[in-house]
Amino acid sequence: GLPKFDVRIIPDHWHYLVTNASFSVTIQVRAKSHCDFHGNATFGITTVLGHRVPLSNLHPISCSQNRDFRVTLETIDLINNISQKGGMDKFKNGMLYIQAEISDKNGNREITLLDNIPFQDSSYSISFVATKPYFTPGTDFYSLISVTYPNGSAAVDVPINVSVRIKGENILTSSAAQLTDQIGELGFKFMVPWNAETIEITAIAGDENTGSEKIVKVVRKHHSASRRYLHISVPHVLLYPGYIITVNLTAISQYDLRDVHYFDYMVLGKGKVLDLRRVERVPETTFDIQITWDMIPYFRIVAYYVVDDKGKEEIVVDSQWVEVESLCDEKFQVNSALLPHQEGYGLELSIWSDNPAEVFVHAVDPRLKRLHTQDIITMRKVFEDLHSYEIDTSYGSGKDVLGVFSHSRLQPLSNLMPPLPEPAVHADLIHPIFNDSSMWTLSTVRGTNSFRLRSDIRPPRTWEIHVLGLLEEHGLCLAKDKLFSLDRGHFDDSTESKK
Repeated sequence: GLPKFDVRIIPDHWHYLVTNASFSVTIQVRAKSHCDFHGNATFGITTVLGHRVPLSNLHPISCSQNRDFRVTLETIDLINNISQKGGMDKFKNGMLYIQAEISDKNGNREITLLDNIPFQDSSYSISFVATKPYFTPGTDFYSLISVTYPNGSAAVDVPINVSVRIKGENILTSSAAQLTDQIGELGFKFMVPWNAETIEITAIAGDENTGSEKIVKVVRKHHSASRRYLHISVPHVLLYPGYIITVNLTAISQYDLRDVHYFDYMVLGKGKVLDLRRVERVPETTFDIQITWDMIPYFRIVAYYVVDDKGKEEIVVDSQWVEVESLCDEKFQVNSALLPHQEGYGLELSIWSDNPAEVFVHAVDPRLKRLHTQDIITMRKVFEDLHSYEIDTSYGSGKDVLGVFSHSRLQPLSNLMPPLPEPAVHADLIHPIFNDSSMWTLSTVRGTNSFRLRSDIRPPRTWEIHVLGLLEEHGLCLAKDKLFSLDRGHFDDSTESKK
């Protein structure tokens, strides 16, 4: 049956910053009837092999109904315990856990475990996004840095120090310090000299007060046998269906390019060619693209020209990946409720979509969500996963002409191209859900669809519902999250938040 009372462990932070002097949690006891409670809390470390090793000290708890109790682990005590129990090597890459064992005067007992609290030497996670792995010499290069907190949320107004080291005939270095924007990102652009061979970008987020996180990316030169290049430039702004963007094409070489009269380009999205055209080369060659639903969540521009290099023709090519924001609220809507069912609860969904869709539903305890941020469904993570296997991992360009086409999933039929290698097949284990969460897969038709779902686990006191739709015409849509809380024996829809 359902527990007699509810015990919750809520840490002040969902990671242990080892530069802090202590780590504190709140123990909450919630019950319907009046009663005093007693018990203890234990801190420990889970090793990489899954073994839980408790630390020496127990923390007694004595509290009343619906009252909170604070428990604190001193960092110096943590260090001493690690030294006594085998040293740092034994616990390397381990996780902190907290266990609370609470009893009432009637002998009822509840044990709650909160584990997988990571140890961090910084408050931030930093990564390069929308950054090409290869550059075109003699043009500008754009890079975008994303900074998040350990729970996956955007780190706003965080100082970032960026240094760029360009190696070629000479070594050029430059640095600058700026703050992240309202979505935790920082974009910057710099010119690459003609003789550059490699670019090393170093970004450090944070400062001595919050701890810092460092990341380094090496970008290499796109190879062209004739040292002729093509550069695609697009505006770096948020795009939505209906917008129009202007694309610039620039042929670059220290040799004569007067015989290049045209550029050919194609626009690719969702595995098909959305546009294929030829544009005349002029001193500033541009063309416009109107953003459509077929371009969500991203599309790719591939452009090329052909030159005659001492009697041998060569294809000169570049590609550019472009992200498009979704307007899913107009195309995909979900209403949900949790209803009593036997000793548990059933999830009732009402899904409306303007065209058929495959729907994925994920239910999770919000407390566990913070410990498994890598497994929570978000548009950014879905987008990055799709990007990783559908169009390789490149945000544009390639090692050479073959690399540009293969990253774009194109196999050109031309005697100017070397043969493409046979694709390799890799088997990857996929873990779509974690313990104490549930996932369902549904199919819908156009209009309103109703479903009643059952879970094979006992729902927690709160349950957050994530619903992702893959619509035939409009692609990926993530509905507003729903948060349900258990109150007096049933679930109430209490809040909702929008991604």
